[in-house]
Amino acid sequence: LAKTSPSFREKKFGKNSIQVANTLLNVGSCYQSKMDLKRALEYTNMSLQIAQKLPPGNEEAIASAYNNIGNAYVQMNQLPTAILYADSAMQIRLSAEKMDTVNVAISYGNMRNLYTLLGLRNKAVSYLEKSLELRLAYYGTRHPDVAISYCNLGASVYFTGDNERSLDLLEKSLEIRRELLSPDDFEMAESYGNLMLPLVALGDYDRAIENGKQAIAICKKYGLKGANIYANVYLAWGNAMVYKNEPDEAITQFKKAYDYFQLLRNQLHNFTGYTYKITLYLLTSKDYDNIV
Repeated sequence: LAKTSPSFREKKFGKNSIQVANTLLNVGSCYQSKMDLKRALEYTNMSLQIAQKLPPGNEEAIASAYNNIGNAYVQMNQLPTAILYADSAMQIRLSAEKMDTVNVAISYGNMRNLYTLLGLRNKAVSYLEKSLELRLAYYGTRHPDVAISYCNLGASVYFTGDNERSLDLLEKSLEIRRELLSPDDFEMAESYGNLMLPLVALGDYDRAIENGKQAIAICKKYGLKGANIYANVYLAWGNAMVYKNEPDEAITQFKKAYDYFQLLRNQLHNFTGYTYKITLYLLTSKDYDNIV
């Protein structure tokens, strides 16, 4: 541990070195994962200050610091500030003398996430299309990162209302993952869960539910890591039951979705969980506080 500390690396490499900048960035990331955002920003800004003094060729250190600062502001629900930092990271990566395709694709993905949170779905899709294009050129058609791009793009396209295209993209993702991953890989559960969205919208309810069951079966081995997938699967399942005119079963699935959204404990998901309570109320004409 001593050999990876900022003070050790300062002595070995000098205070204004890429090694110290990277160490400070990693410390900031650790604090961010623990939700200590004040200290995360403190260490990440220290990394940024050093990175800005480094000779040409170290621009990715600046971009990484901007990226992590942006992520911290996302967790603080300060999305306009987060976009400024994420965009700065992206511009540095795009203007690099030798563009790192993978990091640019990551930046595009970050921009997608931010615009999705802001409700700007079409703009989010445009960034994912750029990310997919880069990854196809870099990796070819059969690679886990390409499958991720197809999956993310398919889910985002669904929210623009283009259900046929969404289904096509999500099926491409699943096809690649079936070739490359084990049947019980966590990403397989993600694919099965996301496929429910366009399938329900297109009226293929039974196929949607079968995909949901496969997602749930996989998630059982991953514990709370699968909470988001469980929540979305049960929500889609409940919606399918509404369309099939089976309100009792819909209520059962919406209750399960609500419970998992509550576990996720962030503002966006808690708001979503609240809408499901309203849904239960509308389905039963009862006081929803007595239902959930």
